[in-house]
Amino acid sequence: MRMLKPVHPGRFLKTEIIEAYELSATGAAKILRVSRPTLSSLLNAKANLSGEMALRFEKAFGVDMETLMRMQNSYEIAVTGGLEKSIRVERYQPEASGASMSTRWEGKTECSVGSLKIVCAKSLEQSTKMSGADS
Repeated sequence: MRMLKPVHPGRFLKTEIIEAYELSATGAAKILRVSRPTLSSLLNAKANLSGEMALRFEKAFGVDMETLMRMQNSYEIAVTGGLEKSIRVERYQPEASGASMSTRWEGKTECSVGSLKIVCAKSLEQSTKMSGADS
């Protein structure tokens, strides 16, 4: 079951680490070897926690990096879930005609499914030769 309003990891770090050790943002930034504005943005929930910053906290203070990243992920899911009504995207429905192969060049093939076009790594001839179908 998801928490309704997970805490931003920066707020957690501010109360449970920085304030618990009676550090200033400047002092903690020196320990972490980051700029004070960068750390301050995180601690005030104005910036997301990066993997690198989570690793710095783990190395400096022993807080598990994976736990911090899970907190960040949970926070982002909660925030993004709140945007659901404002994001207008329709589910993609492929056309009934199926896939077709078209332009071939230098071992690459442009494949299309409906209006979607992608570049495949091998041409049909290369795939056939590699599978031994020509033998």
